[in-house]
Amino acid sequence: MNSTTVQFLPKVLELVREQLLQSNYRYIYLIDTPRVLAPVIAGSFAAFIDARQVFFLDALSFAIAAVLIFTLPGRLVVAQTQQPSITHAPY
Repeated sequence: MNSTTVQFLPKVLELVREQLLQSNYRYIYLIDTPRVLAPVIAGSFAAFIDARQVFFLDALSFAIAAVLIFTLPGRLVVAQTQQPSITHAPY
């Protein structure tokens, strides 16, 4: 390695490290926010509406999820004329 590389490499590594820390923070924030808010929202529904309606609302959410899941295969079908390309890395 020459002297330019030795001087440049620590700066690049520090920049990558900072970007990685920010990316990890955003990822954890996006994952943990629903985990915290979901019980709060569910508790609010349970407090303001009757327990019977909570179960109906839960059943409705499962029905909506089922409809969305059943519509996925139509969008994800691969045309029969396409052949998957498999590449192997040399060892």
